[in-house]
Amino acid sequence: SSNFWSTTFPFWYLDWNLNAVALGAVASIPMIFLSTQVEKSSDDPWLDLNASTNEVVMSTFGRRTKTVPARIESDGTLALFSEKRVPIDAVAASAFALASLTGVVEEIAFRGQIAGNWALAFHSYPSAILAQAFLFGIARLSLGAGLEKNLALASSRTCNGLWLGLTYFLSGGNLVPSIVAHVLHEFQVSFGTWVTYNDQLDHVEKNITSAPVTREGDKLRKKFKLSKEKLQDFRRFFFLHDFERKGSLSFSDVKKATHHDLRAKKVSERRLKELFDKFSSVGEGRLHFVGFVESMMRLEDPV
Repeated sequence: SSNFWSTTFPFWYLDWNLNAVALGAVASIPMIFLSTQVEKSSDDPWLDLNASTNEVVMSTFGRRTKTVPARIESDGTLALFSEKRVPIDAVAASAFALASLTGVVEEIAFRGQIAGNWALAFHSYPSAILAQAFLFGIARLSLGAGLEKNLALASSRTCNGLWLGLTYFLSGGNLVPSIVAHVLHEFQVSFGTWVTYNDQLDHVEKNITSAPVTREGDKLRKKFKLSKEKLQDFRRFFFLHDFERKGSLSFSDVKKATHHDLRAKKVSERRLKELFDKFSSVGEGRLHFVGFVESMMRLEDPV
Protein backbone atom coordinates (compact mmCIF):
# COMPACT_ATOMS: atom_id res chain seq x y z
CA SER A 1 0.00 0.00 0.00
CA SER A 2 0.91 3.66 -0.29
CA ASN A 3 3.19 5.25 2.27
CA PHE A 4 2.29 8.92 2.79
CA TRP A 5 5.48 9.64 4.72
CA SER A 6 7.80 8.55 1.94
CA THR A 7 9.19 10.87 -0.70
CA THR A 8 7.98 8.60 -3.47
CA PHE A 9 5.63 10.19 -6.01
CA PRO A 10 2.70 9.94 -6.37
CA PHE A 11 1.06 9.58 -2.96
CA TRP A 12 -1.83 7.54 -4.32
CA TYR A 13 -2.31 4.37 -6.34
CA LEU A 14 -5.09 2.54 -8.21
CA ASP A 15 -5.99 -1.02 -7.28
CA TRP A 16 -9.18 -2.08 -9.07
CA ASN A 17 -10.12 -5.02 -6.88
CA LEU A 18 -13.65 -6.09 -5.99
CA ASN A 19 -13.41 -4.95 -2.36
CA ALA A 20 -12.30 -1.46 -3.39
CA VAL A 21 -15.14 -1.12 -5.89
CA ALA A 22 -17.65 -2.40 -3.31
CA LEU A 23 -16.34 0.06 -0.72
CA GLY A 24 -16.76 2.87 -3.24
CA ALA A 25 -20.34 1.82 -3.98
CA VAL A 26 -21.16 1.82 -0.26
CA ALA A 27 -19.39 5.16 0.22
CA SER A 28 -21.59 6.73 -2.48
CA ILE A 29 -24.78 6.07 -0.49
CA PRO A 30 -24.45 8.97 2.02
CA MET A 31 -23.53 11.35 -0.82
CA ILE A 32 -26.54 10.30 -2.90
CA PHE A 33 -28.77 10.58 0.17
CA LEU A 34 -27.50 14.12 0.82
CA SER A 35 -28.14 15.16 -2.79
CA THR A 36 -31.72 13.81 -2.69
CA GLN A 37 -32.38 15.79 0.50
CA VAL A 38 -31.06 18.92 -1.21
CA GLU A 39 -33.40 18.27 -4.15
CA LYS A 40 -36.39 18.09 -1.79
CA SER A 41 -35.50 21.26 0.12
CA SER A 42 -37.70 24.35 -0.21
CA ASP A 43 -35.12 26.72 1.32
CA ASP A 44 -34.02 29.51 -1.01
CA PRO A 45 -30.28 28.71 -1.41
CA TRP A 46 -30.99 25.06 -2.23
CA LEU A 47 -33.82 26.02 -4.61
CA ASP A 48 -31.40 28.22 -6.55
CA LEU A 49 -28.84 25.43 -6.59
CA ASN A 50 -31.42 22.89 -7.81
CA ALA A 51 -32.58 25.29 -10.53
CA SER A 52 -28.99 25.66 -11.73
CA THR A 53 -28.53 21.88 -11.75
CA ASN A 54 -31.70 21.43 -13.80
CA GLU A 55 -30.56 24.09 -16.25
CA VAL A 56 -27.09 22.59 -16.71
CA VAL A 57 -28.40 19.03 -17.09
CA MET A 58 -31.11 19.97 -19.59
CA SER A 59 -28.75 22.14 -21.63
CA THR A 60 -26.28 19.24 -21.73
CA PHE A 61 -28.60 16.33 -22.50
CA GLY A 62 -31.75 18.05 -23.77
CA ARG A 63 -35.38 17.02 -23.86
CA ARG A 64 -36.28 13.32 -23.91
CA THR A 65 -38.59 13.88 -26.88
CA LYS A 66 -37.64 16.25 -29.69
CA THR A 67 -39.97 17.69 -32.30
CA VAL A 68 -38.88 16.98 -35.85
CA PRO A 69 -40.10 19.87 -38.06
CA ALA A 70 -42.08 19.41 -41.25
CA ARG A 71 -39.93 18.86 -44.32
CA ILE A 72 -40.07 17.88 -47.98
CA GLU A 73 -38.82 14.34 -48.57
CA SER A 74 -36.67 13.39 -51.59
CA ASP A 75 -39.74 11.93 -53.33
CA GLY A 76 -41.57 15.25 -53.02
CA THR A 77 -43.94 14.19 -50.23
CA LEU A 78 -44.49 16.34 -47.14
CA ALA A 79 -43.36 14.87 -43.81
CA LEU A 80 -45.36 16.47 -41.01
CA PHE A 81 -44.15 17.42 -37.53
CA SER A 82 -43.30 14.39 -35.47
CA GLU A 83 -41.67 13.50 -32.19
CA LYS A 84 -38.35 11.72 -31.97
CA ARG A 85 -37.54 10.01 -28.69
CA VAL A 86 -33.93 10.25 -27.52
CA PRO A 87 -32.54 6.77 -26.62
CA ILE A 88 -32.33 6.64 -22.84
CA ASP A 89 -29.31 4.31 -22.96
CA ALA A 90 -27.41 6.88 -25.01
CA VAL A 91 -28.11 9.59 -22.44
CA ALA A 92 -27.16 7.22 -19.60
CA ALA A 93 -23.90 6.35 -21.35
CA SER A 94 -23.08 10.03 -21.93
CA ALA A 95 -23.91 10.91 -18.33
CA PHE A 96 -21.76 8.06 -17.04
CA ALA A 97 -18.86 9.06 -19.30
CA LEU A 98 -18.98 12.67 -18.03
CA ALA A 99 -19.33 11.46 -14.43
CA SER A 100 -16.33 9.15 -14.90
CA LEU A 101 -14.19 11.90 -16.36
CA THR A 102 -15.12 14.30 -13.55
CA GLY A 103 -14.64 11.65 -10.87
CA VAL A 104 -11.23 10.51 -12.04
CA VAL A 105 -9.82 14.00 -12.62
CA GLU A 106 -11.11 15.49 -9.35
CA GLU A 107 -10.09 12.50 -7.23
CA ILE A 108 -6.55 12.53 -8.57
CA ALA A 109 -6.34 16.31 -8.08
CA PHE A 110 -8.01 16.78 -4.69
CA ARG A 111 -7.59 13.47 -2.88
CA GLY A 112 -4.47 12.12 -4.58
CA GLN A 113 -2.31 15.19 -5.06
CA ILE A 114 -3.59 17.87 -2.67
CA ALA A 115 -4.43 15.60 0.28
CA GLY A 116 -1.44 13.35 -0.30
CA ASN A 117 1.05 16.21 -0.53
CA TRP A 118 -0.52 17.94 2.49
CA ALA A 119 -0.25 14.77 4.57
CA LEU A 120 3.37 14.35 3.53
CA ALA A 121 4.24 17.99 4.26
CA PHE A 122 2.51 18.32 7.62
CA HIS A 123 2.29 14.67 8.77
CA SER A 124 -1.38 15.18 9.61
CA TYR A 125 -4.27 13.18 8.17
CA PRO A 126 -7.02 15.36 9.76
CA SER A 127 -5.62 18.63 8.42
CA ALA A 128 -5.10 17.04 4.98
CA ILE A 129 -8.73 15.92 4.90
CA LEU A 130 -9.93 19.39 5.95
CA ALA A 131 -7.68 21.24 3.49
CA GLN A 132 -8.64 19.23 0.43
CA ALA A 133 -12.34 19.36 1.39
CA PHE A 134 -12.22 23.16 1.68
CA LEU A 135 -10.52 23.52 -1.71
CA PHE A 136 -12.94 20.99 -3.22
CA GLY A 137 -15.83 23.03 -1.82
CA ILE A 138 -14.78 26.32 -3.38
CA ALA A 139 -13.52 24.91 -6.69
CA ARG A 140 -16.80 25.46 -8.58
CA LEU A 141 -17.90 28.78 -7.11
CA SER A 142 -19.15 31.42 -9.52
CA LEU A 143 -18.76 35.18 -9.11
CA GLY A 144 -22.18 35.77 -10.66
CA ALA A 145 -24.05 33.21 -8.58
CA GLY A 146 -24.60 35.26 -5.43
CA LEU A 147 -23.45 34.69 -1.87
CA GLU A 148 -26.26 32.38 -0.70
CA LYS A 149 -26.06 30.11 -3.72
CA ASN A 150 -22.27 29.90 -3.51
CA LEU A 151 -22.44 29.09 0.20
CA ALA A 152 -24.95 26.33 -0.50
CA LEU A 153 -22.78 24.88 -3.26
CA ALA A 154 -19.59 25.16 -1.19
CA SER A 155 -21.14 23.56 1.89
CA SER A 156 -22.54 20.65 -0.12
CA ARG A 157 -19.27 20.00 -1.94
CA THR A 158 -17.24 20.43 1.25
CA CYS A 159 -19.32 17.73 2.96
CA ASN A 160 -18.74 15.44 -0.02
CA GLY A 161 -15.04 16.35 0.02
CA LEU A 162 -14.73 15.41 3.68
CA TRP A 163 -16.39 12.08 3.04
CA LEU A 164 -14.31 11.31 -0.06
CA GLY A 165 -11.13 12.35 1.75
CA LEU A 166 -11.93 10.05 4.64
CA THR A 167 -12.63 7.22 2.19
CA TYR A 168 -9.30 7.86 0.46
CA PHE A 169 -7.23 7.78 3.65
CA LEU A 170 -9.05 4.77 5.09
CA SER A 171 -8.21 2.98 1.83
CA GLY A 172 -4.51 3.56 2.46
CA GLY A 173 -4.11 5.84 -0.55
CA ASN A 174 -6.04 3.66 -3.03
CA LEU A 175 -8.12 6.11 -5.07
CA VAL A 176 -10.45 3.48 -6.48
CA PRO A 177 -13.08 3.64 -3.68
CA SER A 178 -13.30 7.44 -3.77
CA ILE A 179 -13.39 7.44 -7.59
CA VAL A 180 -16.24 4.92 -7.62
CA ALA A 181 -18.18 6.88 -4.98
CA HIS A 182 -17.60 10.15 -6.83
CA VAL A 183 -18.63 8.74 -10.21
CA LEU A 184 -21.81 7.11 -8.87
CA HIS A 185 -22.80 10.35 -7.12
CA GLU A 186 -22.15 12.49 -10.21
CA PHE A 187 -24.08 10.01 -12.35
CA GLN A 188 -27.04 10.00 -9.97
CA VAL A 189 -27.18 13.80 -9.95
CA SER A 190 -26.94 14.23 -13.74
CA PHE A 191 -28.88 11.25 -15.07
CA GLY A 192 -31.34 11.21 -12.16
CA THR A 193 -32.06 14.91 -12.67
CA TRP A 194 -32.51 14.38 -16.40
CA VAL A 195 -35.05 11.58 -15.88
CA THR A 196 -36.94 13.39 -13.11
CA TYR A 197 -37.14 16.73 -14.91
CA ASN A 198 -38.22 15.12 -18.18
CA ASP A 199 -40.91 13.19 -16.32
CA GLN A 200 -42.14 16.49 -14.89
CA LEU A 201 -42.15 18.16 -18.31
CA ASP A 202 -44.11 15.21 -19.70
CA HIS A 203 -46.61 15.72 -16.88
CA VAL A 204 -46.90 19.39 -17.82
CA GLU A 205 -47.44 18.69 -21.52
CA LYS A 206 -50.02 16.00 -20.80
CA ASN A 207 -52.08 18.35 -18.65
CA ILE A 208 -51.65 21.35 -20.94
CA THR A 209 -52.72 19.57 -24.13
CA SER A 210 -55.64 17.77 -22.47
CA ALA A 211 -56.85 20.73 -20.38
CA PRO A 212 -60.48 21.55 -21.29
CA VAL A 213 -61.88 25.07 -21.39
CA THR A 214 -63.54 25.38 -17.99
CA ARG A 215 -65.94 27.82 -16.46
CA GLU A 216 -63.40 28.45 -13.69
CA GLY A 217 -60.78 29.33 -16.30
CA ASP A 218 -63.13 31.82 -17.97
CA LYS A 219 -63.89 33.37 -14.59
CA LEU A 220 -60.19 33.78 -13.83
CA ARG A 221 -59.54 35.42 -17.19
CA LYS A 222 -62.34 37.91 -16.72
CA LYS A 223 -61.59 38.57 -13.06
CA PHE A 224 -57.88 39.32 -13.55
CA LYS A 225 -58.04 40.33 -17.23
CA LEU A 226 -55.77 37.49 -18.28
CA SER A 227 -55.11 36.47 -21.87
CA LYS A 228 -55.46 32.83 -22.90
CA GLU A 229 -51.67 32.67 -23.20
CA LYS A 230 -51.14 34.05 -19.68
CA LEU A 231 -53.61 31.60 -18.19
CA GLN A 232 -51.85 28.81 -20.07
CA ASP A 233 -48.53 29.99 -18.60
CA PHE A 234 -50.04 29.76 -15.12
CA ARG A 235 -51.28 26.25 -15.89
CA ARG A 236 -47.85 25.21 -17.20
CA PHE A 237 -46.14 26.65 -14.11
CA PHE A 238 -48.66 24.96 -11.83
CA PHE A 239 -48.13 21.47 -13.24
CA LEU A 240 -44.35 21.95 -13.42
CA HIS A 241 -44.43 22.04 -9.60
CA ASP A 242 -47.07 19.33 -9.13
CA PHE A 243 -44.36 16.90 -8.04
CA GLU A 244 -46.76 14.38 -6.52
CA ARG A 245 -48.97 14.34 -9.67
CA LYS A 246 -52.11 14.98 -7.62
CA GLY A 247 -53.37 17.98 -9.56
CA SER A 248 -52.77 20.11 -6.47
CA LEU A 249 -49.81 21.67 -4.66
CA SER A 250 -48.56 21.47 -1.09
CA PHE A 251 -47.20 24.61 0.58
CA SER A 252 -43.68 23.36 -0.08
CA ASP A 253 -44.54 23.04 -3.80
CA VAL A 254 -45.95 26.57 -3.88
CA LYS A 255 -42.88 27.93 -2.13
CA LYS A 256 -40.65 26.26 -4.71
CA ALA A 257 -42.77 27.68 -7.52
CA THR A 258 -42.72 31.23 -6.21
CA HIS A 259 -39.37 31.73 -4.49
CA HIS A 260 -37.97 33.92 -7.29
CA ASP A 261 -41.14 36.04 -7.31
CA LEU A 262 -41.11 36.33 -3.52
CA ARG A 263 -37.57 37.66 -3.61
CA ALA A 264 -38.13 39.99 -6.59
CA LYS A 265 -41.38 41.41 -5.23
CA LYS A 266 -40.16 41.44 -1.62
CA VAL A 267 -43.12 39.37 -0.45
CA SER A 268 -42.70 37.53 2.85
CA GLU A 269 -43.16 33.79 3.27
CA ARG A 270 -45.74 34.61 5.92
CA ARG A 271 -47.84 36.43 3.31
CA LEU A 272 -47.56 33.46 0.96
CA LYS A 273 -48.72 31.12 3.75
CA GLU A 274 -51.71 33.37 4.47
CA LEU A 275 -52.75 33.19 0.81
CA PHE A 276 -52.16 29.45 0.71
CA ASP A 277 -54.37 28.89 3.77
CA LYS A 278 -57.05 31.18 2.35
CA PHE A 279 -57.36 29.51 -1.06
CA SER A 280 -56.40 25.89 -0.30
CA SER A 281 -59.06 23.21 -0.14
CA VAL A 282 -60.68 22.87 3.26
CA GLY A 283 -59.49 19.73 5.04
CA GLU A 284 -57.04 18.84 2.27
CA GLY A 285 -54.45 21.55 2.85
CA ARG A 286 -53.50 21.67 -0.83
CA LEU A 287 -53.86 24.32 -3.50
CA HIS A 288 -55.71 23.56 -6.72
CA PHE A 289 -55.21 25.48 -9.95
CA VAL A 290 -57.86 28.14 -9.36
CA GLY A 291 -56.57 28.79 -5.85
CA PHE A 292 -53.01 28.93 -7.19
CA VAL A 293 -53.88 31.67 -9.69
CA GLU A 294 -55.89 33.56 -7.06
CA SER A 295 -52.89 33.44 -4.70
CA MET A 296 -50.35 34.50 -7.32
CA MET A 297 -52.43 37.47 -8.43
CA ARG A 298 -52.74 38.67 -4.84
CA LEU A 299 -49.10 38.36 -3.77
CA GLU A 300 -48.53 42.10 -3.87
CA ASP A 301 -51.91 43.12 -2.53
CA PRO A 302 -51.75 45.10 0.73
CA VAL A 303 -52.45 42.97 3.78
